[in-house]
Amino acid sequence: MTCIISTVASNDPCSNYKNLNAPDRLESFTGQKSVQCDQRDITPGWYRFTGVAGNHKMSTACPPVRRCGTHAPGWIKGQHPSVAEGEVTRKVCYHWKNYCCLWKNNIKVKNCGAFYVYELQKTPACSLRYCGECSLSLNQNIHTHDLAKYKSKNDCDRERPKSY
Repeated sequence: MTCIISTVASNDPCSNYKNLNAPDRLESFTGQKSVQCDQRDITPGWYRFTGVAGNHKMSTACPPVRRCGTHAPGWIKGQHPSVAEGEVTRKVCYHWKNYCCLWKNNIKVKNCGAFYVYELQKTPACSLRYCGECSLSLNQNIHTHDLAKYKSKNDCDRERPKSY
């Protein structure tokens, strides 16, 4: 009797992705000590925002400049897809000098049910970076009634520039 074991590589990006989990990738991060660049730092492929890098998805509104560890933060223009829509193409815009979409490129996005994955490419120039959306995650265990304890709003609550 012969036993044959075969291995099939998964082509489904929902189970074959890299994590983006650096805290400086969050859109509310304002540090500029070491400006990051996804033209240099990203290897094209599928990625998922995890941990402190965001609430499991990419920003969908124009963040202020000099956020998420770079000069021109990147955000998706449009909505995230539903599970039924499958894999879709979306435009990523980069905000700089009062232009919410000064640079742009296309990426693919897939809704995996509990999270999204993104097929990211190198950005069109340096000092541009894909940013994670700012919101309270379920892992933080902060409830609405607990927010009254804080004296000031965080960067997630501040007004953003208009998306044009």
